[in-house]
Amino acid sequence: YTSITTYTDNLRQLNAIRLDCGTLDEFVEIETIIQFADKLASIGIHDVFESYEGDHSNRLEYRMKLKVIPFLSAKLVHE
Repeated sequence: YTSITTYTDNLRQLNAIRLDCGTLDEFVEIETIIQFADKLASIGIHDVFESYEGDHSNRLEYRMKLKVIPFLSAKLVHE
């Protein structure tokens, strides 16, 4: 997670970071994402991770409609 330390200032400038991971995700270990989210929290970036039951693409439409789009709508600045 050296990149988080290296790019701390840039990461803090982002309007939103959100990660989610299935408990059975075939592309990444959930523990890895939890550690990444914890490292982000350690530099002051919170509420970025959520796990869900299923694999990488499980309940994708549900997650987009009820999780990702509302999150981005709340975080992005409208100019």
